[in-house]
Amino acid sequence: MPPIKDWPHAPIHRIGSDGIYMVIGATLHKDYFFTTSEKLSLLERELLSLAKQ
Repeated sequence: MPPIKDWPHAPIHRIGSDGIYMVIGATLHKDYFFTTSEKLSLLERELLSLAKQ
């Protein structure tokens, strides 16, 4: 069972010395690329991994 997340759409604000980042994106004609929960999870994992670096 995957770990329970504490942020679906309203994140807990964790403020630290490294700063706060909000990622917002859009596509041409509002096309959807991450159309399944698996694809959304992949996007989330990659963004968080890159943010850690």
